Amino acid sequence: MKKLSKKISKLLILITLIISLIPINTKAITLGEYEAKVTKYQNEIAATKNAIKKTEQQISNTENPAIQSQLTDMIARVAAGERDVYN
Repeated sequence: MKKLSKKISKLLILITLIISLIPINTKAITLGEYEAKVTKYQNEIAATKNAIKKTEQQISNTENPAIQSQLTDMIARVAAGERDVYN
């Protein structure tokens, strides 16, 4: 009888521990809510990609005056060097 009561008490303790580990406040979302969230995130990703493309286009279309002046100076030096070599 004593062994049976020990087994029962161990079993009750184990069941109590298992039940205590189960979260009480679980909230399930519906499939519609999940799909709405996925669509929202996909739209945000698309908007971010479009913003990145727009920024890249703006960067490629913008000429930096300092770089442009250095490029003009280098072209002039190359032209002067060619004149020196061929004259």
